[in-house]
Amino acid sequence: MDSPYLSIVTCSRNDDHGEGMLKRMHITLVSLLDQLEKYKVESEIILVDYNPPKGKLLLKDVLVCSKEAKYCSLRTIIVPASIHRRCLDADKVPFNGPLAFNVGLRRSRGQFVLLMPIDNLFSDELAEFLANKSLENDKFYRADRLDVSRAVMEIDSPQDRIAFCKENILWIHTRYGSFPVVRKKKRHLRSVNLNFVNSHRKSRRPLLHTNAPDIMLASREAWFSIFGLHLDSLLCYMAYYNGLKEEVLSPKCCLFHIDHDSRWRNIQPILLEKILFYLFSDRLALKLRWSINGVLRKIKPGPGIIARNTMVKVNKLGANWVDIRPILSEMACSGHPKLFNTADWGLSEKSLDEYAISRAEWDKVVREKI
Repeated sequence: MDSPYLSIVTCSRNDDHGEGMLKRMHITLVSLLDQLEKYKVESEIILVDYNPPKGKLLLKDVLVCSKEAKYCSLRTIIVPASIHRRCLDADKVPFNGPLAFNVGLRRSRGQFVLLMPIDNLFSDELAEFLANKSLENDKFYRADRLDVSRAVMEIDSPQDRIAFCKENILWIHTRYGSFPVVRKKKRHLRSVNLNFVNSHRKSRRPLLHTNAPDIMLASREAWFSIFGLHLDSLLCYMAYYNGLKEEVLSPKCCLFHIDHDSRWRNIQPILLEKILFYLFSDRLALKLRWSINGVLRKIKPGPGIIARNTMVKVNKLGANWVDIRPILSEMACSGHPKLFNTADWGLSEKSLDEYAISRAEWDKVVREKI
């Protein structure tokens, strides 16, 4: 084979951001490699080392991963500081996620490409689903994200790690919203429950899974047709209006996100949330939270009782729904995606340094042909 079935693109830098990033990164890569080898998925992991901090080692020099692999290759690509300095607000934000992802995406070789942050673990069911090679070119795939206790970083065995994740869930992120797990219920709400739709929505657009989009999976051809990644919450609608159908994977095919301090949201639920989700079903608690937020916004404009979103600029577009809604309405009216990146997206014109940490058997065959 000249290319793998799957490319997994992720990105980071050696500044230990978000509390213990290097350890979380190591755990993610080791677990991914273990599962991809276990389920025999011809694949590659592309780690984009974005804007490496001055005076620090590159990620390839600090990560300890096995160099013996049969099915999965591991590559790192360096985006130097000289390129980052050309970005908007480069002096304020040291990491440009969309650009980093696009660099890896543009240089991916897989038939299908999965984009995800560096601190997420696959459930075994998700890895097995990928191994079945049942992905379709006319679909894009989403999965719910489950935040798990950071104590998972103290577990050495990849198998024990996944088992720990299943029993130590802190938050569940679905297409209908995010909610804390304050007690175990017979059935937590998940995105595949298509009957639960916000009945007062007046928009003509479909209710896609844009909440915590930590897994974005589609064919490489589909990614290239919309010029890669822009703002991840917009990406689902760009794909939808480009003719792709959304498929949300089953609850067992999920992504486990290692809990850490975050500027995006409060890790600990506030007291009102704890009460709502303890007393009522997830479905009813979410509706009550929506209602309370709506009342509070009328009294005092703002984010309501759940103040998680911060303002981040991506190519002058704010990462909040105030900026996004007009663009979604424009796409709904035209029936076509609104493209933001140009044809040279992903720094395709740049020659970037690249290193191979490990090479799978399929990758060695490709090199021999070259």
